[in-house]
Amino acid sequence: MVISMYFRVRPAICQFEEGLGDLWKQVKRNPNAGRVLFVNRKEKLTFNKSKSLYNVQYSADGSNYRAEESDTIYAWETVLNEAETGQSNLL
Repeated sequence: MVISMYFRVRPAICQFEEGLGDLWKQVKRNPNAGRVLFVNRKEKLTFNKSKSLYNVQYSADGSNYRAEESDTIYAWETVLNEAETGQSNLL
């Protein structure tokens, strides 16, 4: 599962890294220096705040994609909920 997830998101991560160019090299050399650019430490990220960061646009009802999308969103929101309730240290 973890390996499958890695290969699904890897192209997007590579594109993000390439877009940052030299800045990404600096962040990799000194991760704490880049923390202020990518992490808001002033307020805790809650389940509801996390959900407000995205808007799901599902495929048509009854399609195979729709069922997979629903399963994916359910799993993602379970992770967010577990993180907020302390069952995981993700957030």
